Order: sequence, then C-alpha cells, then structure tokens
Amino acid sequence: MLSQSAQAPADPPDSYRTLLFGRYALSTWAVCLGVGLHALTWFMVATVVPSTVIDLGGARLMGWTMTAYLAASIVAGAAGGWTKRRLGARTALNLGAAVYLVGSAIALAAPTMSVVLVGRGLQGLGEGLVVALSYAMVREIFPSRLVPRVFGLEAVVWAGSALAGPVVAGLLTGALSWRAAFGVNLVLGAMLIGFVRFGIPRQVPDAGDARLPLGRLTLVGGGILVLSLAGNVRQPLVILAIVAAALGLLTACVLIDRTARTPLFPRRAFHPGDVVGRGFWLVVLMPIASTGLTVYMPLFVQTLFGFTPTGAGYFATITALAWSGTAIIIARFQGRRLADAAIALGPVLQAGGMAMVLAGFGAVSVVLIGVGLFAIGSGYGISWAFINQRIMQVADPAEGDLASALMPTLLSAGSALGAAIAGALANFAGIADPVTADMVHAVSAHLCIGGLALAGGSVVAGWRFSRVAPQPVPVR
Repeated sequence: MLSQSAQAPADPPDSYRTLLFGRYALSTWAVCLGVGLHALTWFMVATVVPSTVIDLGGARLMGWTMTAYLAASIVAGAAGGWTKRRLGARTALNLGAAVYLVGSAIALAAPTMSVVLVGRGLQGLGEGLVVALSYAMVREIFPSRLVPRVFGLEAVVWAGSALAGPVVAGLLTGALSWRAAFGVNLVLGAMLIGFVRFGIPRQVPDAGDARLPLGRLTLVGGGILVLSLAGNVRQPLVILAIVAAALGLLTACVLIDRTARTPLFPRRAFHPGDVVGRGFWLVVLMPIASTGLTVYMPLFVQTLFGFTPTGAGYFATITALAWSGTAIIIARFQGRRLADAAIALGPVLQAGGMAMVLAGFGAVSVVLIGVGLFAIGSGYGISWAFINQRIMQVADPAEGDLASALMPTLLSAGSALGAAIAGALANFAGIADPVTADMVHAVSAHLCIGGLALAGGSVVAGWRFSRVAPQPVPVR
C-alpha cells in the first residue's frame, strides 16, 4: 500500500481530510482526476461540438463525435484489467494519458470534422483505459473503510464537471475558439501524468501470455457501434434486429472470453448464479433504465415549460447533483447492514423516481419531475459505492483487477445501450421536427414506462446482490 506523507495527528483516520490532504492525498487526487478526465471531457466537448460543426462543416458527422469516443472508451476499458497485469498500473495509466493527449492535440488542430473524429476516438481509447484503472487502483491503495468515501469524492468530481464543463466550454468558445476546450484537455492530461508519477505505486508486470485479445475487443467495439445505429431507425422490426445483433456480438465476446487463456472478464461474468455476475447485472441495468431520461430531458423541458437551453441543461443535472450529495452523506457511515440496505434500496429509489417523472409529465408539473430526477440520482448515490465495494470484496483475488476495472466500462456500456433503446422508443413514439408538447407527452410516457420495466430488473438484481455476504477484508 502506498503512503506519500506522514499523517497529521489531528486527522481522524476515516476523514475526507486524510484522503484529500493527508496520507492518501496524491493517490486520491490521481484517481479522482482519472475520473474527472472522462467527466469534464464529456461535458465540455458536448458543449463545443455545435461550434465545431459551424466552423468546419460536417453536420452529418456530429453524432459520431460522441459515438466514436464512447465506443473506443468501452473497448479500452474492457482491456483495462489485462493492460494493468501486462504493464503495471503506473505504466498503463501513463499510456492511457499519453494516448488521450495525442487525441486531444489532433482534435485541437483538426482541419475537418473527419480529423476531429480521429482525435475523439483516440481520446476515448486513452480515457477508457485511465478511468478503468482509476477504479481498479481504489481496491489496491485504499483501506476498505475509505472506499465508499473515495467513490463519494468521484461522484462530486462528476457533478462538478456537469456544472462547470458547459460554462467553461461556453466561455472559452465565446472568448477564443472551440479549440480552446481541447486545450483544457491537454492541461488535464498533463496534470494526470504528474499525479500518477507520485500517487500510484509501481507494480511488477505479469510475465504471462502478453497477446492482446483483439478478436474479443473487436466484438465489444462492433457491438457498441451497431447499437448506436438503433437510435436512427424508425421501423420497430429493424430496431429489434439491430439491438439483437449488438447484444449477440457482446454476448459472444463474454462467452468466448470464459475459455480464453487471457480473459478480459471474470470467468463467470454475468452468470446469474455467480456473486460477481449478479453485481455486474446490477451495474449495467441501472444506467440502461435511466439514461433515456437523461438524454431527452433538456429537450422535454424546453418544449413543455419554456426553459432556455442553459436552464434545461442544468435542470437535467439534478440527477448528478443528487448522486453526489447522497454519496458524500452515505459514505460517512459504515457497516454490513447499512451496505445491504443501500444496495437493495438504490434501485427501488431509481424506479420510484422514474414513476414520479412519469406522473410529472402527465400532470405537467416541473416540480414533480424535478423530485423524480432527484430520487433517481439519490438511488445511485446511496448504493453505487457499496455496489462497487462489494464486487471488489467478493471477486476471486486472481480476478480482482478484471472485476474492478470493468465497473466504469459496464456503466458506459449500460449508458450506451440505454441511449440506443431510448432513441428507438422515441422514434417509435413519433418524435419529429418540430417537437411539440403532444410529442413530449407521448415520448416521455414511452421512455418512462420502458425505463420502469428495465428498473424492475434492477430492483431484483439489487435485492439478490444485497444478500451476498462479502468476504472479511483485513484492516489496513
């Protein structure tokens, strides 16, 4: 375990001060910046892409700025555990940061939208590796009693990025250029390399089979890219065929991986009878259920309640703010019973929040919709750290790196699948230009009812996973 500096006698051993400024400070800043790299990049680039299109043209490629980034990020994240074993955590993190820096530099200097996409793909590869390893290192560096607080800090980083990212990107674009946002990415990547140098311990790489499992990674990337097509189709049968094909590719990857010499996932990943498999289902089902509302909420409140674009964007961040606030509060408490209750209650709160959002659109009540979004975020906030911690605790020690590194990747994959399903449901409900209030009512009903059906799976998975007994962890 890494120790950078002497702990001040006045610091309680479980305090946030210890994490941020004491014994674990450099490690805390390193893993939080790894997560922040993803969050701030996501929100800043989403803000500047319209200006990029106005400057360079290529409006038809606009959606691919996120698709290329997300697909590459998921592929790199899937290889996170493998890369950590082969290179060691510090070297792998530096590699991810270097690839991210190259991608940011290419996007900054891009003369066309096609070149921007190349830069975005490289950003995704680097960031996907960085965020996966940031999660994996939590398990190794911090004692189990501090793990919920580390995840709470990461939730705050995400919420802060959601609030600051659009503002910073907008100010930079107005004062300088959209390219300045990618300049900020360069600064963040360089900072990460510095924190990794002093905050992440050296590791001896595994001298085993060093072959990169390109075939399985291709299946992962192909599945995500195919899935992204579903949101652009109106015919229900075609949508079902696309989703089925994408799920088929992803399932094939998991099944092939179970007998591979160099696995990307724990051997019984997603197996309903395996404790880690149950946790993985919970991690991926929760974002599938709620992502659709996140994607469409700004459009809905602008159309139905007359919000400005900025106001609508910040209204949609209620979920992220609730996630952060409740994560910070719940992380102050410990105990097996609390963890069991939080894991089981989180999906229930998410489902209840979606029901409130459905009722809010029916009653045309922005207050009820806001309360529903808060409940959805609170469901994540009270449970997410305990879910991640328990997966770390119940995973086979030989597969700990694979399980830990996969968690942010599963969150991204669930978000991608949820966005694709939401696009399909919106098209099925008849969304079209110009969007009207009647369309909002129809589309929101489809999204909420579909999300509630999926949230039912989250509730079952959460209840089953809450009954899994964690293995005793030595006090460090």
